[in-house]
Amino acid sequence: MTVTTHTPVPQSTHERRPEAESIRPSSTRIRRGGRSLTLIDRIALAVGVALVTWSRRPRIADRRDELERRVHRRMSDEQRETRQLQLMLQCLPPR
Repeated sequence: MTVTTHTPVPQSTHERRPEAESIRPSSTRIRRGGRSLTLIDRIALAVGVALVTWSRRPRIADRRDELERRVHRRMSDEQRETRQLQLMLQCLPPR
């Protein structure tokens, strides 16, 4: 008895096609059927980009009084934290 470990490769029933050329990127530009960009198109694009940039700016400018309130709030927060730390340190037993 003979044991074979090699399985035959299935053969195609279709004819073999001739090998096609390998695909290489073209160095020439492909011109599409549309029109080319004109000066007006470029200006319109620049204006559109400027409008989008302008529309994404901060809506409300910081007013001076809001800035003052923020600074005072921050200072009062720091003062309160300092006072709380002093009180905690007074409550600790001596070493």
